[in-house]
Amino acid sequence: MTGEFPVKEIPLSPVPKRMFGLIPAQRALVEIPPQHPGTIRVFGSGESWVPARDRIRGSESFVVDADVVSVVRTRAEDVDVRIEIPSAGLADNFTILSRFACQVVDPVLVAKRGPIDVGHILSNFLRKDLQLMRLGVETDVANLRQLSDRVQARVRAWCHEAPPPIAGLDTDLWSVELETPPALLRHSEQVRDARLARELAVLLASHEDEDARRLAERITQPEYLAALGVLREQVDLNQIISDVYADRKTKDANILEFLKLLEKNGQLDRLPIDGRVLVQTLMTRLAGTPAESLPDGVDQALSIDTATLQQSIDGPTKRREKRFAIDDD
Repeated sequence: MTGEFPVKEIPLSPVPKRMFGLIPAQRALVEIPPQHPGTIRVFGSGESWVPARDRIRGSESFVVDADVVSVVRTRAEDVDVRIEIPSAGLADNFTILSRFACQVVDPVLVAKRGPIDVGHILSNFLRKDLQLMRLGVETDVANLRQLSDRVQARVRAWCHEAPPPIAGLDTDLWSVELETPPALLRHSEQVRDARLARELAVLLASHEDEDARRLAERITQPEYLAALGVLREQVDLNQIISDVYADRKTKDANILEFLKLLEKNGQLDRLPIDGRVLVQTLMTRLAGTPAESLPDGVDQALSIDTATLQQSIDGPTKRREKRFAIDDD
């Protein structure tokens, strides 16, 4: 808190005599402030000041004769004191915030003095320390932390060597700190926000790059994309199956046409496989009918039984082994 502390003065009007002084005078109770917790009323008249702690009837002599009543707060109060000291830069100064705990120890003495601005008295008291006032001229406000410890030590030493001279009041220094100038505080906040925004942008960009690389790898895998679409209910599974079988039939038909072309040109026998069996297998997959049960009219020379199919698998291997075998004889 700042401002007037700890006294509030209330003037009192003279009490008229009753019956030419034959009846004791009495002050109206409405003129007397109520007794609040943490306060004490002090009635004053000239050099006579009397504290009243008990209930007042209004007929007490010190109440009747008083021309003023002072309400003195006796509970401890915190008083903030701010002073500025010059810095190395002309544009800014350092602001020192000192917090004092103040408590009335002599209500009568304080009431005699009347309302006082404790904050003003304490700030003038700190300004009397010339070393403190010159402490910041070699430091810029941007280097606030370098000066903070020196200021705290100086203020505490000054208050310890010569306590603030306020009669009837006990003052105790609680804390000292250097306040950050508003312009410097705004600049620091902008720097912090810019750094955090940059870190967030870099993090988001790295995640985006990672997602893009993963997606690029998956795009080359149609089966994965199809499965993902089915799981997310964005692709019809039946349509995928139909497309897969249609694609396979197209490929098989192309291979069959190619083999027929090879056979027509007499190149089929030069392949390391049994071309007839391969043709039969492709025709079976395309027609959906086993080679053994081909309908009438189909060239039976292309039909082959299971044993021959197995021979077509083993035959090329054996022929290759025979072609490349070394004659021991």
